[in-house]
Parts: sequence; C-alpha cells; structure tokens
Amino acid sequence: MVRQNICSWICRHKKSKYSSVEITELARFFGWNIFLTSDVRKFIDVLRDNVADKIKNTKADITISKLFAGKKKTYIKCVNVDYESLRIEDYYDIQLSVKGCKTLDDSFMKYMQVNLDGDNKYYTDDYGLQVAKNSVIFESFPPVLHIHLNQFDYDVQSNTMVKINSHYEFPMEIDLQKYLSPDADKSKSHKYILHGVLVHGGLSKYNCRYYALLRPEKNHRWIKFDGARVTPVSVKEVLENNYGGSDSPYHNVYMLVYIRESDIDEILSSILLEDLPKHLCEEENAVREQKQKESIENNRHMSIWVITEEMFKNHKGFDIVNFNNKQYPLSEVSQFKFLKNRTYYAFKKMVAANFEVPIDKIRFRIVKDRLNKTIRPHKVITDDFLNKSMKEIKAKLAGGCSELRLYMEILENPIIIKKKSTQTGEIIIFIKYFNPDAQSLECLGQLYVQKGSKINTIFPFLRKKKQLQQNTPLDIYEEVSLDMIEKKTPKLTFNKSVMQDGDIICFQKTLTDKEIQEHVSAGRIYSIPQFYESLFMNIIVQFKSKFGYKDSVPEFSLVLNKNMTYDAVANHVAAHLNTDPSKLRFTSVSGKLKNDIAIITDQTLSEMLNLSSCLYYEILDINV
Repeated sequence: MVRQNICSWICRHKKSKYSSVEITELARFFGWNIFLTSDVRKFIDVLRDNVADKIKNTKADITISKLFAGKKKTYIKCVNVDYESLRIEDYYDIQLSVKGCKTLDDSFMKYMQVNLDGDNKYYTDDYGLQVAKNSVIFESFPPVLHIHLNQFDYDVQSNTMVKINSHYEFPMEIDLQKYLSPDADKSKSHKYILHGVLVHGGLSKYNCRYYALLRPEKNHRWIKFDGARVTPVSVKEVLENNYGGSDSPYHNVYMLVYIRESDIDEILSSILLEDLPKHLCEEENAVREQKQKESIENNRHMSIWVITEEMFKNHKGFDIVNFNNKQYPLSEVSQFKFLKNRTYYAFKKMVAANFEVPIDKIRFRIVKDRLNKTIRPHKVITDDFLNKSMKEIKAKLAGGCSELRLYMEILENPIIIKKKSTQTGEIIIFIKYFNPDAQSLECLGQLYVQKGSKINTIFPFLRKKKQLQQNTPLDIYEEVSLDMIEKKTPKLTFNKSVMQDGDIICFQKTLTDKEIQEHVSAGRIYSIPQFYESLFMNIIVQFKSKFGYKDSVPEFSLVLNKNMTYDAVANHVAAHLNTDPSKLRFTSVSGKLKNDIAIITDQTLSEMLNLSSCLYYEILDINV
C-alpha cells in the first residue's frame, strides 16, 4: 500500500518520463528534516521505520521485514581465554569494507571472518579486552538486499577520514548461496540481480556529491538521478564508470541494491489502477483534469493584474507594490483571467463590477518595468482602444512584458494641484511619508500634479495629510530605485526635476539637531535615506524546527534586517514562538555543513545565515 501511495505521488508530481520531482510534501508526510537524513544509510533507516509505523496494524504490517530483513549468526571466540559468544539477529543491510578488497566477493569473505586484535580487541565482562576471531554466518538473505560499502578509512597523520578510491568491482549478477550457512534453507535460488547503485563523487566524506543509478523495472533501461537531472544511461556507465581507481577517479560505489531474481516479477510488478486506493485515483484524476482545463484556458485566456490606490496604501515597502521579490512580503494584487480576444470595454465593465465602481469613472495605465528594476504606471489606455482586444492592447502598449499589469485610477474625486499660467501637462505621482518616531514608511496614495508647477506647491496638501502644522518644514526625496534616494529641491518644478508619470515622492518633517541626536541616542533611524538603506538590508528569513515537521511549529518566516545582532534575532524569534530567547539555539546550514551558531552578541544576522536564507531552531530546557 505504501509503495502504491508513494508511486502515485510521484506520478502526480512529475512532468515527464525523465524528470525530477520535489519531495517537500513527502518530507512533511513523514516528518523528515535534514538533521535526521544527512547520511544515506541513516536515511534508509528513517524511511524504513517511518513506513513501518504508517502500515502498523494493517494488512501490510510485516511487509518491511518480509522484503528487507535477513538473519545472521555472529560467533566470537577468544584466542587466549576460554570465552565464546553466539548471537542470532535480524539485519536490514550489510556493511562491507572495500579496504584491501578488489571485488564484492573479497568484501563478503573479509566480512565473514575477522580477527579482533590490536586496537580492535573484543571486550568481555570477565576478561576485559581480548584477541578474538569473529565469524559471521548468514542464515538467510532478504528478497531486497542493501549493501553499504565503507569507502573511508581513518588516517592517523591527518586525523581525518580519507577516501580509499581504489579500483573495486561489483557484478550485475551474483549468487549468494556460497555465503550461506550449511544448515540454511537452499530450496530457493539465491541468484540476485543488481537494480540500484548509489555513487559517491568527490575527494572526501564532506566535499562530495551523490547520485543514484536505478533500474526501476525488470527489463527497463538504467536511469541516472543526479540532482534535478534525470537521464537514461548504459550498463557501462553503471558498472565500469563507478569502479573507482584510475579508470574513474573519485567516483566510487557507496551502496548497492540487489533483488532476488525469483522475486523480481512480484517486487517490481506494474502498479495497476485497481491497486491504487480509490481516493488517490479520484485525486489523481481531478489533478489531471484540472491541468488539462488550465492548459486549454491558458491558450484562450490571459492573466491581467490590477493594482489600485488602496493596494498601494497597504504596501509597506519599496515601489508601488511588491509582485514577486520574495526577499520582502508580497503584495495582495488582484488577478483576472480574461479571454484574449474580448475587448477592452468588456474588461473595464468586468473590473468596474468587481470593484463596484461606475465604469465611466475608471481608467487604466500600463504598468511597466523600468530599466532600474522598478515597476511604475506608464501610459494611459485611452478610450480609442475600447473596441480593441486585450491581446492587441498588450502587444501595442505593453510590448516586451511577459504579462499584462495595469494600474486602475478612480477619477470620481481626483486631487489636482494647478499651476496658474504655464501648465505643461498633468502627471500622476505617488506619495510616501516617513515617521522617524514610529520608524515606519506609510504609503499615502496618488496625487495629480502639473509638470510645470513647483514641488513646494504640494507642501500644504502633504502637511494636511499628516496633520502637521501649517509652516512645518519638510524634506522631500524621490524614490528612484532601492539604492538611489534622491533629495529634491522644493523650488524647482516637477519638469525640471525630471519627474514623470508613476514617480514616487517621499517626505518627512525636517528635524532639528536636537531631535536628530535623540534618535541617534535611541538607536533609531532619523532620515529617509537611512530608512531605505535599512530596507535594502531587510530579508525574509525562514526558520525551521530542528525536529522537522513533527514539531508543533515546524516552520515560519520573519522579515529581519541583515545587520540585526544575535540577541535581536533571538528576541524576534522568541516573540513569535512565545518562549524565552535565552533558551533558543540556532543552527545554520551551508551546503552540506550544519553548524550550531555560537552566541556572540555582536554577530550579525548576515553572519549567522552565511549566504543562506534559512536557520534551524530548537528550544532547550536550560538557558543557552
């Protein structure tokens, strides 16, 4: 049943015959996390135990032991004292050494007869450490045999585990009968066929990568799984290319999976529709139908994003909204699926009804990407296009854009700041206010101005908007880009200040030297450029429990500043988890390395992350 469930999950998620799939859903189902599955042997143990737990008290209860468990006797006899021991136990894999061995057969023979001497003496309760002979006798082999090959040996001089990397051969077929006890049941064939190879590529145990070679069906070709790349391979690439030594340096077999030939038809039997649980079939059919429906709709429809002034007001960061920069919280922007060949008038009518606004009071502007990587409202879609299709409008007005994004203006009560004589045209700008006391950036809304009017003509409106006294001096900046905040001269016109449709003005009350000093002493940001610099340093950090998805709060995200200290990070996380910050311990993950983070008070979040965007946490019973 579990095999059917997992296979069904893979079928639902893969895109093609030779494609990779994400395992997040599977990891959540089993409660896995990277701290429990760093080694392949340990991962298989975790997987086997998790599957066994899922099928407990079902018809498949004994499936795991039936497929993977064998039995062996371990006999130990001391050379110099009268002591011997016999232990009979089940095993789920065999760990063989490759040191001093040229073939898999050599490793089996070495495993079955070992001298326990030197630094590897056998400990007895009555006689202490003793020289002994260790013999292993196999009473049975399982239908699916996992063999782990120890490719590493301890080097005294460097005090590290070093890779052996000697030439080592393993067969496509092997008869294991000669390794069985004389008393074992030999009525069944013990001929095994290779169906899985895990390869260790690299110089050391930690500076490495793994890839797998699998033959998923009896007469199927071999397939290589290397990260996201899934490709068919030849038998030579399975065997000779992974023998190690000078022929394939630093590409060594790490694990082998053999299946008993007489059981292959049953173990690798095709999964028929009737084998799958009914609810999985229904779910899979629903997913397939939905994808087909989406494919048809995507050919006929187009996605149109509509930004409104209210969405801008709800935005707390850079630009007018945040579409897809996951480094910051994303904005909630309305999306419409609309037939490509329907007219602009039909689209306006639909949106007007959706927002409950009279159709003659709205107009749209094309939102385009600027060269400085900002997005701003641009050209107005005039009524000349009412009878044009949305497909034509996208091609003519939004050429080069992958999708159509629009800004909707409601013209019922537009605010227009007029110039007395030399009007040179109207533009729409957006207003933000920085409050150093609240350490916040507030989006106030849109404003229509004349290009020929001076910037300071909007000051009365700005003061009124934030209930500032009539003569309060203001500092005015333009948000050109995230790393370019330009101070404006109030006596210059918008035109001479090179401002255009969609530009963003940010203002604050001009601070006295005393007020600046008070903010500095309190560790607060006091100016607009400083605030944008801090905004530039913000990042969304994903926190995951070290205990995986079995934890009550397995993962969450916080927007934090890269320059934040260790204590500040701990306080934010503790507030989210409602716990004591002194009981938190963090672990960083960089590549394959996992390191507990030392508590250094001046250590920054950027240093803690070490080029990652994720930290693992655990709550201890005592203070760190």
